Amino acid sequence: MTEIRVLYGTTLIELHGWLLQQSTRLAERFEGPSALAEFSVRGLAGHLRRAMTMVETYLDQPAPAGDPTEDLELLSAS
Repeated sequence: MTEIRVLYGTTLIELHGWLLQQSTRLAERFEGPSALAEFSVRGLAGHLRRAMTMVETYLDQPAPAGDPTEDLELLSAS
């Protein structure tokens, strides 16, 4: 298992524990607005859930070839 997968798994475990601690507060506010104006707490939770499950898909991809800083240079030039 790669170091990044271990870090990702550890982060998910810690996040899960925090969410369990906050469950009562989250339930009370679930239908209300979140810190992000375009999301309710429910919507933000769904967005977080999707993001958490998609990371493994990205980690399964081979590392890109070439210099990764080239893309940063292109983006910063625009």
